[in-house]
Amino acid sequence: MNQLGLFRTFIAVVELGSFTAAARHLGKTKSIVSKQVAQLEVLLNIRLFNRTTRAIHITEQGSHVYKHALVIIEQVDSLFQLNPTGNDSLTGRLRISAPHTFAETTLMATLPSFMKLHPKLKIELVLNDHYVDLIAAGFDLAFRIGQLDDSNLIARKIGLCQQMLVASPAFIDRHDPIEKLSQLADLPCVVDTNRREGSKWALLINGHTEQVRVNAQLEVNSAAAAAMAAASGIGIALLPDFAAAPFLESDTLTVVLPQYQSPLLGIYAIYPHRDYLTKKVTALLEHLA
Repeated sequence: MNQLGLFRTFIAVVELGSFTAAARHLGKTKSIVSKQVAQLEVLLNIRLFNRTTRAIHITEQGSHVYKHALVIIEQVDSLFQLNPTGNDSLTGRLRISAPHTFAETTLMATLPSFMKLHPKLKIELVLNDHYVDLIAAGFDLAFRIGQLDDSNLIARKIGLCQQMLVASPAFIDRHDPIEKLSQLADLPCVVDTNRREGSKWALLINGHTEQVRVNAQLEVNSAAAAAMAAASGIGIALLPDFAAAPFLESDTLTVVLPQYQSPLLGIYAIYPHRDYLTKKVTALLEHLA
């Protein structure tokens, strides 16, 4: 087997976590995958995995090889994407990480049309509300919302979202009129714990910021679940517009304290620093834009 093939097999084992899963993904037998990894270990003169009867664990040297192998494979794949004949169809695989609710309500509204343009391109979309290490996990691209941590990753803003206070009409009817943000400290609220501020909500009114630590009747790590809980009348929720929109359209949620505004949050595409972007990532970003 050629050396690139050995690296591709090794990458599959790392990303899928076992020889069995990698064999299934690659359409090979487990023994062939194990043999190819062993060949790569001999070729590089290092141990890539520590093996037990139940599991495999990548070694420190194996992690180093994996990161470099991703770059090598990416560069080779990009050469094949130059398409001198003018055929713009993309091939290969694109691994994407995205927050659950954003992916389900927004990304999936656009991704299928991109895939129809490039039927030979395989996409693996992994939904995770926690930040992932793109390089260690082998992702080509991730989507993140709000404040970004300093890192060596490249961030490209692809949109904005607005947060809003919402509650069900029934909830509003059974409580005294809500006129000030401070009242939320004594009213049941639904808190999306994915927000870094948690139960501390800050909103703008008349050019200045007001803050309140709300009464968390329910805490849940999902904007979609928070929206459903608010629609059922459990309490007031602070939601991104893409999570609230379908409930507002069906009148199962209504805006509370519309005179208060939240700062706009950036929606970012995040990708590892490279000398250039792969054609696959570039094409997806352009399609989303």
